[in-house]
Amino acid sequence: MRTKSLLYIFAVGIIFWVSCEEIVDNVDLPEAKPKLVVYSYIQPGTDTITAQVSLSRPITEPWSYEQPFLDDAEVSIKVDQGQEIALQFDPNTNHYFSAVGASFIEVGKKYEINVKSRDGKEVAADCVIPAQNTSLRIVKIDSVEIENRTRYRFRFEFDDPIGAPNYYRLIPKAIMKSEWEGVEYIYEYDANFSYGEQYIAVKERDGETFILECDIEVWTDPGWSGGERLAGVKTYLLSTDEHYYHYHHSLENYEPDNPFSEPTIIYTNMNNGLGVFAGYNPFVLEYWMDGPR
Repeated sequence: MRTKSLLYIFAVGIIFWVSCEEIVDNVDLPEAKPKLVVYSYIQPGTDTITAQVSLSRPITEPWSYEQPFLDDAEVSIKVDQGQEIALQFDPNTNHYFSAVGASFIEVGKKYEINVKSRDGKEVAADCVIPAQNTSLRIVKIDSVEIENRTRYRFRFEFDDPIGAPNYYRLIPKAIMKSEWEGVEYIYEYDANFSYGEQYIAVKERDGETFILECDIEVWTDPGWSGGERLAGVKTYLLSTDEHYYHYHHSLENYEPDNPFSEPTIIYTNMNNGLGVFAGYNPFVLEYWMDGPR
């Protein structure tokens, strides 16, 4: 009796599996028109503002690596409903740009980007520049020798000022030196997080101290690395607006190579379009292994 039951379950499973092989090809997808896609980030102290403008591709069109950039759009940025500057297209970078004074981008001011294509599409977005947080510090450095490499661990802290909701991004970079055939090379690469998040939304932790750690691994075998060594660490603490945070946080949830991942809605603050216009304010902390410079 048990054998007959197992055979029955197996037969039903085979029928179900075969039925799943049927290809559905009569689905009528709604017509979707391309939208304007705009990316632009602004920060205090910069002497150039840039923006990238392209068109989205409807899901019914073939996928392609080529991005349909627009070179004939009208792009402008306005300050607090006052001064407005126009951006020009640069074919070498596929970006729109405009040179500005170092004081053009200021903390607390609202900036608005407006883009209009030749066929009448219009998008707009605004952002406010956040205040700079300068409290980033290194509180601990550990190292351990593992075969032919040294692993360093840096612990960072920074304090969130009490007030409006704040958003941050931490970017630690290792500064490396190596020598090959008598020539010294200096280069940087991103360090790996071992504790904490790269993107932080303070939320209910307003006014607290945040702790983050990163690992840097250095090969010490001259036969492999040419005498590579860690010269220092350059760490960026970006105080960002909500648009910068939400956009990049949504990208972290996007897994294009995972067939089992759920669809991800990428954040946008562009009215009538896609993309992001956001502001941030960076603070840079440098630490050199051989002492201050």
